[in-house]
Amino acid sequence: MVSFDELVIFDCDGVLVDSELLTMAVLSEQIPGLDAMTAYNRFRGRKISDCLRELETEFDFCLSAEFIENFRNACADRYRAELKCDPDLRGVVDGLDGRYCVGTSAPFEKVKTMLGAVGVWDLFEWRIFSAYALKTWKPAPDLFLTAARHWGAEPCNCLVVEDSPTGVAAARNAGMYTVVLDPRGEATGPEFAGTQRITRIADLPAQIAMWREKRRSSRPERIHKEFVSI
Repeated sequence: MVSFDELVIFDCDGVLVDSELLTMAVLSEQIPGLDAMTAYNRFRGRKISDCLRELETEFDFCLSAEFIENFRNACADRYRAELKCDPDLRGVVDGLDGRYCVGTSAPFEKVKTMLGAVGVWDLFEWRIFSAYALKTWKPAPDLFLTAARHWGAEPCNCLVVEDSPTGVAAARNAGMYTVVLDPRGEATGPEFAGTQRITRIADLPAQIAMWREKRRSSRPERIHKEFVSI
């Protein structure tokens, strides 16, 4: 089994692809009176089924199987038509020498649709850890810890790239170093305190280099003793 001395774990929605605003725009079309930006700020990074249950009570609609299917189909259509990712993503990922994966609260099929829509599915196909498959959701640390165990990496040797308060909390709970991708300057609350922030994925290699240096400098020096035989 492969064992990595370090691992970079990417969130998907909001990190690999700029999907969350699109998702909330679709949801606002499905629920009259719901403002997409308000929903985005409120639900970013959270489990979508929990969000829908809250909205069902507030907006008095029926959260039926038909509603959910229509919502998912509409999202998939919008992703294929409008979804984008950072053009530097492929180059950054290629530079990680295979020591990376995805830890996401989204179901596998949604991740496949999104990453396929932007042409990077080949980079992540066998590296997806989904909360839906593991039955554990952020901010619990289990998703990230499972990914680390799979690749044989200690939590202290893992760097997580996140965008939401929920994801940051999960990384902290797992004891992992956190970099926040914040292209819109939204990571301003106390829940982001102590994290490193970047505005574009191209800045990630520099953060990884800083993280490696911190890890090296924090390791206790080995003490070498000389033994003299008489």
